Amino acid sequence: MAKQAVAAGILINRARQVLIAERPQGKIYAGYWEFPGGKIEAGESAIAALQRELQEELGIDTQQEDWRLFYQGDRGEEVALSFFIAESERDYAPQGLENQRWQWVALAELSRYRFPEPNTQVLRLLQQEYQEKEQK
Repeated sequence: MAKQAVAAGILINRARQVLIAERPQGKIYAGYWEFPGGKIEAGESAIAALQRELQEELGIDTQQEDWRLFYQGDRGEEVALSFFIAESERDYAPQGLENQRWQWVALAELSRYRFPEPNTQVLRLLQQEYQEKEQK
């Protein structure tokens, strides 16, 4: 069986806050927080899937963002994850279109939220990258 490909987005606003969403009840890791995104459909690029999922789940159009690949990893035998990052100058006002909660969170505060693996690996890399940027 082929692994399901999933794209997730690390969207950072002008205030250096990251958009996270809570996994809804009835899904694996319900109640955990994650970077929004979802399954990549057949014939769809990872970026197109990410943009579609952000529109469907949170009602935001991120097609103007300059997404770059940040991290790739697996979740067990079934899922291959690609995390993309974009720093935005836009003021997005997400809506929980699938009844999930969402939040803008300061980079330094992300460790206070419970994330599934491998999101925790991505969190460490993200915080490390931005700490290094701020020290320069």
